[in-house]
Amino acid sequence: MLTTHSEVQAASVAVPTVLHLEVARSLMEAGVDVLIEKPLAATLAEADELLRVASTHKRIAQVGHLERFNPRCAPLCRSSTAPCFSRSIA
Repeated sequence: MLTTHSEVQAASVAVPTVLHLEVARSLMEAGVDVLIEKPLAATLAEADELLRVASTHKRIAQVGHLERFNPRCAPLCRSSTAPCFSRSIA
């Protein structure tokens, strides 16, 4: 699996929801931060487990709530190349 490559710092988990916990857990246990496509998990218990694993291994685990195909967000997406969007705000 990808987790054998030490240069991997982050990964996007874009698999069927029933596999989110399994894939994200293995990545975080290997020291990889994850972006998990929505929904975060199939059950509340699985979501709690993802949070526990992230906390235990000091990893970033985010859920991807992409709105780029939402017609109401189209103007914002088109303007995302504006300078105010080109720098990190974290």
